[in-house]
Amino acid sequence: MADANGQTYIYDAENKMVTASNASGTLGQIR
Repeated sequence: MADANGQTYIYDAENKMVTASNASGTLGQIR
């Protein structure tokens, strides 16, 4: 999934956002 800003979001099995990244790399991880 990517938003209008070109950021890509990766979700775990529970559909919670675990990583958010863009062209400059990983922005952060949420647990």
